[in-house]
Amino acid sequence: MTGQGKSSTAQRNALPDASEEPRDFDDLGGIYRLISALIGVAEDGEDATRTLSRARQLLDDFTRERTLKISLQNRIFSLARSSSIRLRPPEAKFDVTYIAPKDDEPPVMLLIVLHGFGDGKAALGKMAEKMQLPGVACLVLQGPHRLPSELLPAGGEEIGYYWFDNIDWARGGEPLTRRDESLERASLESLCKLSGYINETLIGTVGWTSSEIAFLGVGQGGTLALEIGRRMEKEFAGFFVLNPDELPLGCPEEKRRVPQRVVLVSGREDGAPSFSSVRSIESELASEGDMAQLHEQPGKAMDVLKDRNGKGEIFMRFIASRLAAVRMRSLGAEEVN
Repeated sequence: MTGQGKSSTAQRNALPDASEEPRDFDDLGGIYRLISALIGVAEDGEDATRTLSRARQLLDDFTRERTLKISLQNRIFSLARSSSIRLRPPEAKFDVTYIAPKDDEPPVMLLIVLHGFGDGKAALGKMAEKMQLPGVACLVLQGPHRLPSELLPAGGEEIGYYWFDNIDWARGGEPLTRRDESLERASLESLCKLSGYINETLIGTVGWTSSEIAFLGVGQGGTLALEIGRRMEKEFAGFFVLNPDELPLGCPEEKRRVPQRVVLVSGREDGAPSFSSVRSIESELASEGDMAQLHEQPGKAMDVLKDRNGKGEIFMRFIASRLAAVRMRSLGAEEVN
């Protein structure tokens, strides 16, 4: 059942009926042999983590029958969850880039990376690939909306994306401010889509817990990350946010929200937002119960992601502390505030 030279009849015999649950899934080897038979890849001896990771990769190439593919996908992720193995997420509502931890070791923490207004996932994806943090998988998402083509420079295929409208295009690009109904509606729509993806796919399907998920956000992406922390009523591993825009939503008044650990960074050379604006966000988050820290950089805020002349120390300290907290939780210990 393993080589490409096997007849199509033999392959058909290996397939369960598309309307039924797949058979022969008694162990990890069974599911791997079935997928190998489907696409003609020879099986080999691998441990559970590598077997499921490879099966997950092979699943992307399997397009014969969507019903069967979904059933196979559900079984693969079910087996992975039962073994506490965190696989690369399945196809998403977002355009995403997944970067495995250094040396392909099993991930302990997931870092969701959200770009700023008018940017895209390409630059931050390349940065994440260069960092390749040990024990940390990175998931770089791209905003669902795009600026009009006439506003983009030549060769700007990888940029121009954003998360929600915070500009009044009818008034010549005037920024929208809090309490504007259109801003609230747009940000809530984006928030609902991202929180649904986190709940249904990352937590429900892959098996991550919220306390194993951290965020790195830039500009509008950082603002969206902060709103996730304010609205989802889950404790996350932490938030590292560079130059966030004004928070578009007020804190829910009906209940005290879950406090988060937040690091904010403002750069003197960035121009906007101003340090005082970011400090106002820090004060608001602290008043809502967050453990918020604010750092002002002499250069640009993005410099903290570049490990040059010690500028990356703030970010690496954040990653190290959040990773240590996740490991402590896995051992049953609680983090001291």
